[in-house]
Amino acid sequence: MSAYVNLTGPMVPTEGVPPVLPPDPTVPRAGWIRRLAMLVLLMSYLLAILFRRGPVAGDGPALPDTTGEMLSMLALDLGFFAVLFVIACVLGRPRRTDLYVNHGPTPARWFFGFLWSLALRFGLGALLAGVAIVMQLFQKTADPAALEQFQPKIQNLLRLGALKDPVYLLAVCTVVSFVVAGLREELWRAGMIFALASLLPAGWSKRSREVLAVAFAAVIFGLGHLTQGFGGVVLTGVLGLLLGLIMVLRSSLWEAVIAHGFFDASTFLMLRVILDRSLMEDWLTRAGIPPDAYKPILDELAKRLSP
Repeated sequence: MSAYVNLTGPMVPTEGVPPVLPPDPTVPRAGWIRRLAMLVLLMSYLLAILFRRGPVAGDGPALPDTTGEMLSMLALDLGFFAVLFVIACVLGRPRRTDLYVNHGPTPARWFFGFLWSLALRFGLGALLAGVAIVMQLFQKTADPAALEQFQPKIQNLLRLGALKDPVYLLAVCTVVSFVVAGLREELWRAGMIFALASLLPAGWSKRSREVLAVAFAAVIFGLGHLTQGFGGVVLTGVLGLLLGLIMVLRSSLWEAVIAHGFFDASTFLMLRVILDRSLMEDWLTRAGIPPDAYKPILDELAKRLSP
């Protein structure tokens, strides 16, 4: 027996009539001009940060040597980013899910974020090892100094000696690693992915558009680290690519934020350990490694990490 509904007066059967579907949630709501403006605004922010302070501007390391000056500078940077990001979101009109904010930083997100940070550490370590092996194979024809040029210039980010201050070290392992690098940069990446993916042809799959946007954002992210040399551009570009894929494939901003934070914090902690030569020698000796084996390595590290 057919059901009937009164539309304009007459009774008409509803059998065979397709239901009215809600709008596709993946279709962007803002116009393409708004999304393009959002994309340009976010790209301009990274360039502004690059040239505002640091070796490119002729000011030395990007981060000041004292904890108070560093926190004051970072507070201004975060405030500037917050205003700009709000303006970008007003223009592009992303939803929370468009920025991969599906859940808060739950314990599970912290757990997976930590695991992702380990995977990133091993992955980038394998990349560096592979580059070293390839360059060693061609050492007779290539410039041996090329490997050194490939290494990121951490000295342009901060003065390594400042890490010997425990308060400064705590600040870079928390505020710098998880808030400035983790939260700020991953929010920037999420906005870039949304803006660019929504500008790509609608006939492409959502995942294809997201992956292409991740790759583009990684290139811009790498170029934003020009102060760390060619190696810094390449490694941060690869890191940005992997963090973007984590965000997209896991649909989680927070896992990318936490992974980024743990990755940077562990980097600063390793640099601090390396700077303490006596501690390194004690650990290596306790591990049963003869001094003749590790002293040349420590000498080389000290030379490369010197200002």
